[in-house]
Amino acid sequence: MELFIDFLDSLPVYNENVNCYVWGTGNTAQLYQNSFYAENIKIKGYIDNNCDKWGGVINNIKIYSPKILSNFTDNDLVLICSPTPSVYDEISVQLTELEINFCHVDSYIFGLHKKELLEVYNSLYDNESRNVYFEILKCRVKANYPDDSLVCLREKNFALNPFLVPNASEVFVDVGAYTGESAERYLWTHEGICKRIISFEPDFNNFNAVQYRFQRLSKEWKLSTEQLYVLNVAVGEKNESRFFCSSNMGLGSSIVKSKESTSNLKEIKTVSLDSFFETEKNLFIKADIESYEPFLLNGAKRIIGEYKPKLAICIYHNATDYWNIPLLVKKLNRQYKMSIRHHSATFAETVLYAW
Repeated sequence: MELFIDFLDSLPVYNENVNCYVWGTGNTAQLYQNSFYAENIKIKGYIDNNCDKWGGVINNIKIYSPKILSNFTDNDLVLICSPTPSVYDEISVQLTELEINFCHVDSYIFGLHKKELLEVYNSLYDNESRNVYFEILKCRVKANYPDDSLVCLREKNFALNPFLVPNASEVFVDVGAYTGESAERYLWTHEGICKRIISFEPDFNNFNAVQYRFQRLSKEWKLSTEQLYVLNVAVGEKNESRFFCSSNMGLGSSIVKSKESTSNLKEIKTVSLDSFFETEKNLFIKADIESYEPFLLNGAKRIIGEYKPKLAICIYHNATDYWNIPLLVKKLNRQYKMSIRHHSATFAETVLYAW
């Protein structure tokens, strides 16, 4: 049986002077911009089979035709940036035939942080979490979807017993509400018992969908407008104005500082949970915000340190999230117990539960 430490030892470590090119220009490549910046990975260019994208740019870096591969040397490395196994397999065959060095982007980034991955593994509360964490990392490195045995069939965000206990004084904080499905599931799993549900959704179309859903839910569960409401704002590290780029109905959307960095932007307010909840102590915070979760946590340092709210935080959007988010939670409050569950047949919906 393979041990976690053996898995870490098997991760490749490349020369820091290697020339990295990213194959893929879709939502995943956009989401990984923060990771590349944080890891100081200097991308030389992007590669795509789609001729319509050739000559374009991502974050001011040029997109090339695969023809550029004919100029590659042993010091060039292609990072395949796709969450779809069939796409990874197709590209890997292409690169193998050309004798080009390549790996999955997650494999490259995980190889830079073996120590942190081991620290998270040893910090997890239960054996099931350690197994899920181990297997999901292996799946991402090999670009294989997880086995059915890894998929938790209990409700996402409410998979563990501490997250299912009805409490009339609890406030459910739904960050990244999408169309309000998490809030509705909270009501069903908690028998409609809570003090309040507050949802945050920066995408305007999704915000309208949540409002429509809440009108129905307030009638079905006999809740007042004070108990069930949504705000068209983002949650971040501090209160400020930023620019929001909506993509794919809010899936793969991003928040940026500069209006010049991309098109299709609208100015939006971001709030920190520390400032929003000045006195509220009994909180259950759920977050699924396209790799913006660390900013949320940094904007909730006080309430996490003082009140230890229940946390259900997605960690699947970026490779860096797999150690960055758990270790940040532990840093903010060392009393937390942490578990991990995976809730889909793809790479999506891996959730860190902390209580």
